[in-house]
Amino acid sequence: MQLQRFSSASLKSRIILIYAFFSSVWILFSDRLLELWFRESRSLTQAQTIKGWLFIVVTSGLLYVLMYNGWRSLQKSHSLLISILDGTTDAVFLKDLQGNYLVVNTAASQILGKPASEIVGKRDVDVLPPEVIAEFLATDRTVLESQQAHVLEETLLINGDRRSFLTTKNVWRNQQGQVAGLMGIAQDVTQYKRVQQALIDSEERLRLILQNMPVMLDAFDRNGNIALWNQECERVTGYSAAEMVGNPNAMRLLYPNPTYLRTMMERWSDKKNDYRNWEWTMTCKDGSTKCIAWSNISDHFPILGWTAWGIGVDVTDRNQAETALRESEERWKLALRGNNDGIWDWNVKTNEVFFSARWKEILGYEEPEFSDDFYEWQQHVHPLDLHRVMQLIQDHFDQKTPFYRSEHRMRCKNGSYKSLSENLNCPYSNTCKSKVDHR
Repeated sequence: MQLQRFSSASLKSRIILIYAFFSSVWILFSDRLLELWFRESRSLTQAQTIKGWLFIVVTSGLLYVLMYNGWRSLQKSHSLLISILDGTTDAVFLKDLQGNYLVVNTAASQILGKPASEIVGKRDVDVLPPEVIAEFLATDRTVLESQQAHVLEETLLINGDRRSFLTTKNVWRNQQGQVAGLMGIAQDVTQYKRVQQALIDSEERLRLILQNMPVMLDAFDRNGNIALWNQECERVTGYSAAEMVGNPNAMRLLYPNPTYLRTMMERWSDKKNDYRNWEWTMTCKDGSTKCIAWSNISDHFPILGWTAWGIGVDVTDRNQAETALRESEERWKLALRGNNDGIWDWNVKTNEVFFSARWKEILGYEEPEFSDDFYEWQQHVHPLDLHRVMQLIQDHFDQKTPFYRSEHRMRCKNGSYKSLSENLNCPYSNTCKSKVDHR
């Protein structure tokens, strides 16, 4: 790198000042001293001749020392500057007004793929790829015309790999304060850009997952307003994200009963953000109500910007089905209690059997005294009837008969046998139901 020219001016000025000072002192005082020491003209002339030669010797030595020390200082500063420039991983360059490179550091020469000796003195058209020359020259002109620093992103194709650089360009001035050229520092930000793009892509994938996941997801900001309302929330409630996000009245829309809302909010305050499957009755946009089971563990897994977040599942249909099932079971139990016949329900897959209380009563058993499995039932069939009964059941399983009907003897609790008439209906599924008459 050629840096001497930018520091030699200060060295010259220093040498001239010291030399002028020494010469002035010599001229002013040397003749006066000789006149005081030598009275004879001949002796004075000889002394002045010697003085002249001595002046030459002394000033020569002084100039040598000054120039040597100045050169050493300049070399030290030069070496330090080179170490700094070559030690940085950022590319540093200096151009004159004609666009010729005056200085390039090691990082710049590596990026351009040429040694510094082949770059210094050359212009962009000599060292840059043709496809970027126009762009680079345009930004150089903008900086020189505005005489202000510009930060811009530039790209270069290096060994088939497109690299991105964050470049700062500004003018540099000579000692007279005039614009003498352009200087720049370029930082390779390719990896940062790739990581940034990967983060953007990852966030977009996460956003799509959260928006399209088949469960409701909402979040609240520090003001208590809804900050996130995904598509499942929109589908279930009928309210769009635009209507709910940031709306201070959103909760009153979903829970119009103020007493209910106040009670649930108080319970939420007690539970904190740590609960699972807590059911809320929500009013939808069309006026219908839905039961939503909310789970909130945001105290354990906080997310920056959200004071709370939770997922919800619409359990309205499930709750209605469970209610219908309970009502059906109640009607079934009522029917059993009002029926004089004994009934048993056999799960063929698990071999478990439900025996009604009346069925057990027919054989003289209390509720807990008879095991709920098919093997227990077989043990109570009369040994002489068992083979025929099992064959009738098998024929029904094989769809040879539309239903199973059998009259056979069953052993009672006291050891005696009763004749029972059983009608078994197994609609070729996993369960069979039997109605028993006894005689």
